[in-house]
Amino acid sequence: MRILERDPNTPLAGALAREVCQQQSAAAFVSGSVVPFGTRYALGLEAVACTTGEILAGEFVEARGKDDLLNALDLAASS
Repeated sequence: MRILERDPNTPLAGALAREVCQQQSAAAFVSGSVVPFGTRYALGLEAVACTTGEILAGEFVEARGKDDLLNALDLAASS
């Protein structure tokens, strides 16, 4: 983050994640989201190409509750 002249505490998401990915000469990065709806949660993971921003792969799963979030994340990552 210092190379990009950014505060080290800045959340690494969106365009900034892509910029860091390019700076590190990486091929892709993983972006994720967790959205609550009622007592359940929707989890999404996407692999994004650093150079183009193209979504290379994505997976969305549902967690039955807070206690199931890690299991759902494991399932999404495995897929």
